[in-house]
Amino acid sequence: MRGLSLRRAVLSDVDAIVTMQLSLQRHLEKSNSLIWRYTDEKKKLIKKNLEEQIADENHLILIAEVKKEVVGFAHGEVRHRSTHLPAIIGSIATVFIDKDFRRRGIGSRLIQEICGFFRSKKVEDVYVRYALGNMEGERFWEKLGFEPILVTAHSRIDTIEKRITSS
Repeated sequence: MRGLSLRRAVLSDVDAIVTMQLSLQRHLEKSNSLIWRYTDEKKKLIKKNLEEQIADENHLILIAEVKKEVVGFAHGEVRHRSTHLPAIIGSIATVFIDKDFRRRGIGSRLIQEICGFFRSKKVEDVYVRYALGNMEGERFWEKLGFEPILVTAHSRIDTIEKRITSS
């Protein structure tokens, strides 16, 4: 996309990222009524967590700008683990593109840069979590070759207990 620039986030970007994160959360809640909602405590922690992650060498938060206007961001994290193989994995924590700038290749460019970061950290596998019902997200991740390997299912405790006693 013409006029697109990507850069590493700095502390002065935190408020814009928080706004985008909350916008993404609202979108996910509309897409799937079963996902967990943010509490006020979570909303307060987002800023603190972002500030820590910007300074952490195992996190990369990228800002996408078009003509100096922030239009999106992506957050990747490298995780080292001794209990599973592969031992070094990459997690794409969040990708958000302003609705007026979607389907212009910005998300793909952000992920391309995140993958470069992952390669530099010797990441072998990359994973992402996305909400079912978020059709934009589902299509985007599938297009990039992500395939579901675990399913997180939801039920209310009342429903479980009722079905146990009725069977």
